[in-house]
Amino acid sequence: INRQVLMSLVQDLASRNLFDFEKDFLQANLDKLKVYGYCFEGYTGIINSRESYFAANMDSLCNQVRRELYNGHHPVYTKILDEAPVIYGLGVNIKNSFIADGCFIEGTVTDCILFPGVRVARGAQLSRCIVMQDTCIAADAILRNVIADKNVRIGPAVTLTGCEALPIVIPKGSEL
Repeated sequence: INRQVLMSLVQDLASRNLFDFEKDFLQANLDKLKVYGYCFEGYTGIINSRESYFAANMDSLCNQVRRELYNGHHPVYTKILDEAPVIYGLGVNIKNSFIADGCFIEGTVTDCILFPGVRVARGAQLSRCIVMQDTCIAADAILRNVIADKNVRIGPAVTLTGCEALPIVIPKGSEL
């Protein structure tokens, strides 16, 4: 589909408070469109809510999903940020996580995705979190099942615990 046509369709659907592209557009217009299918048996994630965004990102930490998404046959193109390599402090504990360049880690990070410039202070514990650019987690903070947007500041000894089905979302620029 032509990009401009797609953008126009999405804007039209959004203006009518319709957000399910498959149901509200494709199925509603089968008589007007030529629709073809392709059988794909690999990993697919439908992201249409905060919860599904969180779930799809956590799925990417699974070895099988990671192999499917990041194979050499289908390159992933991203915005390049020239950052220093990750700096790991003494005694850090990191398990099954994606950590971007420019991060400074002194705490414990388990099953997390950290964007560039994230700082995790000594004694902080992160588990199943998505932490976006330039966010700082202070000493002894505990975060579980959290999505932190850009430039968030988490103070010392703050504890935030969400659940997988309903992660805590911290808006951009927040200070807790």
